[in-house]
This record gives sequence, C-alpha cells and structure tokens, in this order.
Amino acid sequence: LRSPLISKCIIGLGFLSFAIIALLNLTALNPLFTDEFVGESAFLNPLLLAYLLPAILTGLLATRFAEGKSDIYRQAAGILSVLLSFCWISLQVRQLFHHGYLGYDQEWSSAELYSYSAAWLTFGIGLLAYGIWRQVHQIRIASGVFVALAAAKAFLFDMSSLDGIWRAMSFIGLGIVLVSVGLLYQRLLSRPNQTTEQSNPSSDAPSPPQETD
Repeated sequence: LRSPLISKCIIGLGFLSFAIIALLNLTALNPLFTDEFVGESAFLNPLLLAYLLPAILTGLLATRFAEGKSDIYRQAAGILSVLLSFCWISLQVRQLFHHGYLGYDQEWSSAELYSYSAAWLTFGIGLLAYGIWRQVHQIRIASGVFVALAAAKAFLFDMSSLDGIWRAMSFIGLGIVLVSVGLLYQRLLSRPNQTTEQSNPSSDAPSPPQETD
C-alpha cells in the first residue's frame, strides 16, 4: 500500500513539473522569443515534442488518469494542457509561414494574421464541442475565453492591420462563428429550463374531479 507521505511527494512533484513546463515551454524556451530554429518541416518538427505531446499527457492527467488526484491537481493539469495546445497551434501557424525561425521580429503578413484568428476560433469551437461531449463546465468556459480572444484580436488588431479581402474574411468568419456559438449556448441554457418544467408541472393544470357519494 502507498503511504500518505509518498502520495503527497508524488503530487508535489507533479505540481513542480507543471511549473517547470509552464516556465520553460511557454516563456523561457519559447521559439517566439528565442528565435531558435525548429526545423523546416511543416508538421514533423520539434514543436510536436515540446508542446503537443505535453499537452496530450497533461490532458490525460486531468481526465483519464485523475483518479485519486485532488481537484486542484486536475485543474492545474487541465489549464496547462489548454495553454500548451494553444501555444502549439499558434506556433504551428507561424511555422507554416516562416519555416524554421519563428521569432516575433520576423515579418507578419496579412494571411498569417488572418490564420491566427481562424485557428483560435477553431480551437475555441473544438473546446466547446469537447466540453459539451464530456459535460465539463470549465472547458466550456475556456472555449469562451479563446473565442473572446479571437474576437478582441479581430476588432482591436485586424481592423487596422489586415488589408482588403483578409479584413473582410476575418469579420465575416468571426460573425458567423459568434452567431453559431450564441445559438448553441442558447440551446444549452434552454435544456435545464425544459427539464425543470417537465419535472415540475404547472400548478395551474386542472385537477382531476373528485368523486362524490
């Protein structure tokens, strides 16, 4: 049997590993800041090992292998998984346009800027679908954060940075996604009300007639 001390040490090492991954991958060793060469391949590159693989593993820790773990541990693993996934998607978009050197001082084209908005919206919708499928409220909240981030980028950045067709496509796509997400949330919010009404019939319904002698 595992002793409580060993269990606490394992949990502590887990939190420490989360902090190290967040510090190194998201900031200190992020190729966006270091401009380190990550290979010329569009998909088979070190970004897979540095971001996507840890995102999958921490996601499994937050869901499949969460038995016996505290809520804080599972939430920390889930947050890190989402952040690593978002970082991988963003860096992968930049890799498609720059082929190896991803430093922020590299030139940003209109097509690239539009691709970020599209990728972030797709990521937010994917999180929303997963949150609905797994019935996880926190994931649905995270999806709203990334959809809102893409919307803020479109209004605050794309409006002045994108040119011509890219600007139009950005706002048209954003509008379609926001309307669709709004309708979906409206249907989700209406389901509990319908369930409540079915379980609690109205008191105004006529009562059955009483028998008299």
